[in-house]
Amino acid sequence: MPETNPLERALRRKLVLFLVLGGGCVIALAAGLLLRKYSDSLRMPKAKFESRAMQTTVNDMETSLLRLRELLPIQLTVRAGEERIYALLDALRVRYRSADMKVEALQVRGDELVMPVQINFKEITYSALAQEVGYLQSLRFPFFEITELTLVGGRSSGLVSCGVNGSLHIFKPPAPAK
Repeated sequence: MPETNPLERALRRKLVLFLVLGGGCVIALAAGLLLRKYSDSLRMPKAKFESRAMQTTVNDMETSLLRLRELLPIQLTVRAGEERIYALLDALRVRYRSADMKVEALQVRGDELVMPVQINFKEITYSALAQEVGYLQSLRFPFFEITELTLVGGRSSGLVSCGVNGSLHIFKPPAPAK
């Protein structure tokens, strides 16, 4: 094997060292540039994020909503709360055919529509009564607020008569936009 020159060996070592250090510098420089761009993108003002396409879409949605409000009859938007209360009241009358129901006039209390309701169950078991009270409390739109519950022992064993006083509540719909 031919002997290599000590100078040639030293040059090869320096060349390998130079290539490794040069590669490390390139990687460090690239990482620094990427981090700088990332930090600049985090500091971008909000206006740069809003593109024309997004603004066009928002404008289209607003125009569609205005057009839809113009097409709806005024009674539908103004009377929606009342109609929901009356629809639920009809459903309660169907569910409680054997019970006596009394309702009072619809009242406006602040931003709510309220209808006082009295339901008198006759000769009902405790478990059925618990189910019906649970059903009334589970109503969400409009919701039923129980203000008074009276129990009277029935003629038969295990049966009771019950009076439930409460009211149906729903938020008043907003006034139509003109």
